[in-house]
Amino acid sequence: MICASCGADGLGEDATSSPCPKCGDPVLLDGRYRLVSILGRGANGITYRGERKAGDGSWKDTFAIKEMPLRTLESAKAMELFDREARILREL
Repeated sequence: MICASCGADGLGEDATSSPCPKCGDPVLLDGRYRLVSILGRGANGITYRGERKAGDGSWKDTFAIKEMPLRTLESAKAMELFDREARILREL
């Protein structure tokens, strides 16, 4: 598992309830998504395979979660490309 705050990898499956040993921040994204693995890295960010925690405590629903540094969104063109990619991914 990967820390959603600092990107530390190899945290193990049970790390979801404790803070990251590297940065001390919560490991989960928004308290309910865990980053399982990196699917790809590109010029505009990193795409992760993520899972959402269900009400019964199990991990369900696999998602692609894209992290884009704010510095890449400084231009209108970069924001337009990000919006287009998000629309395409929603349709899949």
